[in-house]
Amino acid sequence: MKYEGGILIDTLIKLYRHCDAEIPLYPVTNPADKVSAGTVIREVLLATLKVLINLTHDFNNECMYSFLYFEEDIYTY
Repeated sequence: MKYEGGILIDTLIKLYRHCDAEIPLYPVTNPADKVSAGTVIREVLLATLKVLINLTHDFNNECMYSFLYFEEDIYTY
């Protein structure tokens, strides 16, 4: 998490924000559709969110990485 100043989390946040901005542009109306751009963006968005949650949140009363990264303000990106 400390590698290159936290570049992993920075990259995940940028990917999440990019997907979040793009998903309204590619609506998915057919739930069976598995190959459209909207479906791919949605799946990447969810996977990115899961990784961010796992890296930055407290589980089993052990705060793994959030104290390392979120000392900085993430809203400045």
